[in-house]
Amino acid sequence: MKKVLLITSGYLPLPPVKGGAVEVLTQNYLEKNEQLKKAKFVVYSYGKTIQPTKNFTNTEYRFIKINKLLDLVFKIAQKSTKNRSPNYFLYRIKKDIDKRNEQFDVALVENKPKFAIYTKKKICNNVVLHAHNDWFENQSKDICESCTKVITVSDYLRMAIRRRTSAGKIVTVFNAVDERQFRKKKPAIISKTKDDLGIKEKDLVFLYTGKIKPEKGTLELIRAFNGINSEHAKLILVGSSFSIDTNDNNYVKKAKNIASTNKNILFTGFVEYDSISRYYSIADVQIVPSQSEDSCPLTAIEGIDAGLAQIVSDSGGIPEIVKDTKAIVIKRGPSFVRKLQKAIDDLINDKDRIDNMKKSSLAQSKRFKSDDFCKKMLKEITE
Repeated sequence: MKKVLLITSGYLPLPPVKGGAVEVLTQNYLEKNEQLKKAKFVVYSYGKTIQPTKNFTNTEYRFIKINKLLDLVFKIAQKSTKNRSPNYFLYRIKKDIDKRNEQFDVALVENKPKFAIYTKKKICNNVVLHAHNDWFENQSKDICESCTKVITVSDYLRMAIRRRTSAGKIVTVFNAVDERQFRKKKPAIISKTKDDLGIKEKDLVFLYTGKIKPEKGTLELIRAFNGINSEHAKLILVGSSFSIDTNDNNYVKKAKNIASTNKNILFTGFVEYDSISRYYSIADVQIVPSQSEDSCPLTAIEGIDAGLAQIVSDSGGIPEIVKDTKAIVIKRGPSFVRKLQKAIDDLINDKDRIDNMKKSSLAQSKRFKSDDFCKKMLKEITE
């Protein structure tokens, strides 16, 4: 059994008690590994010690507590150092491994491409990078040459990297979620969630889930919905600016201010991942209005697994996810808000189309089974 060093991004903790798409995905394949026993994982995570809710025999969690000021001071001090560490989090990982005198068969870097170069030079010769975003900048060749393999979350991302370098092996493993979680349709939970939000039986519910930030297109969505003239169309926005500890930033305040005159737009704030399915269970249409190149957003896959009709932007890998689901795909640009408003209006006036789109989503959900994702990831990591 191989010993795998797993280096997280250093932003959110693992286990994912504060959410985070990458963290949830990582936890999923770690849990699957407990069944398949493919590897022994040593996981370095940001934050205070967290006790896993399950008994793990093939995963050891280690925690490093840092802050932004300490990381900034470290970066300044490291500027004149040859082969310097990209940040204090990775530096502390290296120090701890040296102290323990440990060796690893594989070092898996989760979504921090620049970590790969230092990890190869200083920690482990066999580096696998799991890339969720195009954060390679002008170092694509150096990063890929440092990796035995790069696992990308969509063909969009794989081709974007490949266009800039011929180095290294690059493969695609599409993201997935626990489809059982998003198929839950418990009448009592549905009834209570609707009551809590003031949703009536005849209301048509549009759903946005994810961080409320510019690149996710939240303001564009609110502006489009403000142009809807329907008493029974409701928009629920589930999420916050970053995580459970974050207060409303200026962007969230602006979003709420623009929506303040529309009683049909509802904000839930941060919702723990284990509870998010209750909002999918009351929704009819999911909207994913991303404005930057979103490689493979979990929220779009969640919508498919929940059997929702979808309106999405043409961002990054999203068209790959919704292909064959009859989703409405809107091209980004100056007319995006107007086109989004029209798409919402069209569905409000065509319930049969919504029903057909829902059936299509469920039919395509087999492409994103969590069990298949976990098996593929463990295979790419260990073989």
